[in-house]
Amino acid sequence: MLEIASTDRGLLIPRMTRNQRVAIATPPNGLLVYQTNDAGSEVMGFYYYDAAVVGTGVVGWRHLGQGGPVWQLGGNAGTTNAHFVGTLNNYPLVLRTGNQERGRLTENGQFQLYTQYPNIFAVYPSLVTEMVHVQGGVKLNGGSTGSLPGTIRFAPPSGGTPGRFEGYVQNSGLGVTAPAANGWKQIDNNFHERRLQQTPLSSGGCQDPSNTSLAQTMPPTANTTVAGGARPWPMTGPSVGLGTLGGGATPYYGLWEDSRKQYLYRADDISAAGICMGSDNPIRAMAFNVTGLTGASTRQHYVRIRMKNTGANTTATFDNSGLAVFAQPTTGQITGPPVRYYNPYPPAVPANPPGGETAGFDFAVGWNIHPFDQGGPGFVWTGSNLLIDVAVDNQTWPVKESVVQSYNSGYQSLIYMYCDACGGSGGSPGAGTCLWRTAPTVGFYWPPTAPYNGEPGAGPGTANSDGWGYRGGWDLTNGTNTVACDGQTTTWGGFGPATSNQLPRVAFLAKYTGGGAAVNVGSYMYANEALMVGDAAWAASGAFAPPPSTLRHRGPGTLSAQKSVWSGGTLLTDYVFDLYYDGVAKPEDAKGAGTYSRVPLCDLPNYVERNRRLPNVEGRTAWNTKGSFSLDQITNQLWVAVEDQALYIQELNQRMDALRAYLVEKKLREMEGK
Repeated sequence: MLEIASTDRGLLIPRMTRNQRVAIATPPNGLLVYQTNDAGSEVMGFYYYDAAVVGTGVVGWRHLGQGGPVWQLGGNAGTTNAHFVGTLNNYPLVLRTGNQERGRLTENGQFQLYTQYPNIFAVYPSLVTEMVHVQGGVKLNGGSTGSLPGTIRFAPPSGGTPGRFEGYVQNSGLGVTAPAANGWKQIDNNFHERRLQQTPLSSGGCQDPSNTSLAQTMPPTANTTVAGGARPWPMTGPSVGLGTLGGGATPYYGLWEDSRKQYLYRADDISAAGICMGSDNPIRAMAFNVTGLTGASTRQHYVRIRMKNTGANTTATFDNSGLAVFAQPTTGQITGPPVRYYNPYPPAVPANPPGGETAGFDFAVGWNIHPFDQGGPGFVWTGSNLLIDVAVDNQTWPVKESVVQSYNSGYQSLIYMYCDACGGSGGSPGAGTCLWRTAPTVGFYWPPTAPYNGEPGAGPGTANSDGWGYRGGWDLTNGTNTVACDGQTTTWGGFGPATSNQLPRVAFLAKYTGGGAAVNVGSYMYANEALMVGDAAWAASGAFAPPPSTLRHRGPGTLSAQKSVWSGGTLLTDYVFDLYYDGVAKPEDAKGAGTYSRVPLCDLPNYVERNRRLPNVEGRTAWNTKGSFSLDQITNQLWVAVEDQALYIQELNQRMDALRAYLVEKKLREMEGK
């Protein structure tokens, strides 16, 4: 044993830097040194060597103060769920900065944050009733990555309602009296103290747009039924900051023979448009907004739109499973090679090569509608993300193209490919892309069926004949070889799809709540429905049923109230007859009766001549000095005036009766010689 004793001296062990310490060759267990510098997580201090453990990044060396099971300033390695920061007794976990308490996790599990101490929660612990308490402001400066009920976010700069606080709500509702509220709902401006706001005023549950027409004129013209009217079709994306989408990313691309696009719309983007989800509200049509026309005059030939509900959040590859056809041509199978499609409708002169076919899809600047044409009510959106697949299979190229209205989605939302007009099932260059290299089976023509469809050339075995492609646009997918006919690498790389953070703005024909029965128009609110003010039982009582009920609402703009209508500070009152017959008004009418003064009938002519108005009816002078009258004021004045006139008429009748009686009596006396 070694014993060292002293009252004025200590034991000085070897001192060295971190690099010198770790350079010690084969140190024995228990070796003790003092490190004189900080090196990342290996701070200065006493270190001892233990070959059986892994310490602070170097096998064997452990800090004397931090080497045990403690939280180290430089961080810990090898932690598990058994490790934690907290207390084992019934005391809070306190957070400090500048040696001032700034927050605590209480022993009851409540999280508190504050800017000064003592805070109000420590002084008045009875106020601590919620899970999180903040003394000061809470700032939200970004969107949410998911759509979970109870989530609060500050709306991102694109989609939803930019610059607004929103909460995600999801419930089943209680039927007519309390319809379901689902999706992101604006939670600021609850009382609409700002007259202008970007979000529509929601009311009335799910309702159709004002116009549900599915007309698409031929030749096509700009369709105003989508965006027109007081309640337009619900549209995805923001209302401002819109851009344009062109080239292969558009729904209508035809510079090359075939193309395919997939657009991923997230659930919160669709919810922001107010679309109601569920089987009772299918999407019956959709429309893209064309802002410009490009390419040739030849019409698009075969355009197919498919949809699916999906849990995917981005588009990395083509999703080929579970797609339901939404719209496609319904022309039956033809008996020979399909003719080409040319404009106009029909051609003014015979086309060369032969034309005149009026089928195919054409489009114009404006909203171009695609109705659901598969039989049944439409496509049911379940509230998840929505994938729209648009594919084009052209008979020839180039054809008419378009530029469509778009917006930045903020995530990878678009994937697309297109195919050069080469062909064949074998050989090169361009093998297996679009057109036939060899003739198909005799009699095998339209409708196209993947992957082998097309029109034969001028003779058997003719290569590169234009006609229906070897591979339809909807067959394009990841790994499809799209090398050009001449073997050159195409502008899209020849393999695989391109992606983008853009989305075409799409409108849906479906019921929605966004906008409800009322929308902001300029500085006022426009209501396309009657307004009923009262409780749910009264509104549903049937009092407003169709004729012969006399209490039904009278159409758009009608205001119906269960009890009474206020338009200022005065309630409708009735006191003229009570004062005349009883000498006193009812208590509820006392306020109005206190300012009432009835002009006697004998004084009425002089009063009207002098004031140029009826008694108790204010005129232009009062209007100019007091401001415009409220609905209640005008109604009360007219009410009083009418009842005054009724009393005047009654007095006149009484006087007429008295005069008649006097004249009769006078005549009788004369006849009797009196």
